Amino acid sequence: MSDDYAFIGLGMALGLGLGAMLGALVFDDIPMGIAIGLALGAGLGNAFGRHRQR
Repeated sequence: MSDDYAFIGLGMALGLGLGAMLGALVFDDIPMGIAIGLALGAGLGNAFGRHRQR
């Protein structure tokens, strides 16, 4: 169970950085890019963590 949270946290951290860059470059709105990056990062981290446990 703690592995799930580790991958979710890792995905959120990567999503935060990538979302800030994406928001600055594409949307001209850094908070929107961060929100999208966090959501996608948490989802992908959760999916990867669950896939890895199989």
